[in-house]
Amino acid sequence: MQYRLDIEVDKNSEQYKWAMTDKNSHILLGHVGTHIDVYNGSNIPLSYKKVDGVVFDVRGKNIITLEDIDTTKIKEKTFVAFYTSRIEKIGYTNKEYFVNHEILDRKLVEYLISKKVAYIAIDAPGIDIGKNHELVDRLCESNGVYVIENVCNLKCLLKRNFYVIVEFEMLDFMTGVKCHLTANVNN
Repeated sequence: MQYRLDIEVDKNSEQYKWAMTDKNSHILLGHVGTHIDVYNGSNIPLSYKKVDGVVFDVRGKNIITLEDIDTTKIKEKTFVAFYTSRIEKIGYTNKEYFVNHEILDRKLVEYLISKKVAYIAIDAPGIDIGKNHELVDRLCESNGVYVIENVCNLKCLLKRNFYVIVEFEMLDFMTGVKCHLTANVNN
């Protein structure tokens, strides 16, 4: 069974219009919808195009910590996702979606980096907030870990074995790379 984990963004949406009004719209458009942050401009390894995945149910947690997850499920070069239910409860097109969202505790981020995961994915606007958003994304990227934001349908993958196909096109000037994510559940 397959599940699409990326969202389609209508060109009439507030997010798309916001990006288009900026003088750097060619850069901002990469941050609309489901995307991978690449503030350092690194190239995502081709070996990261198909990776095993795990989803942690962290609903009701504002700050997600190491104690909130089963660390035995984290393996090298995997897609580690956090299901907060934010994208399904509030909705990507609602302005409230981007305000005071759930974040990952720095110790958790550092642990994921130490485990050399491929991706940290979340159904929220990021794994940190405010000025720390970009700082944490850069920290991850500089260690070969990439953050994927605004992921959907994670609930369908709870307690299931799956792998994810990650499709993207790198462009030199982009700091956000739109991506398509397909989860394939193993029987």
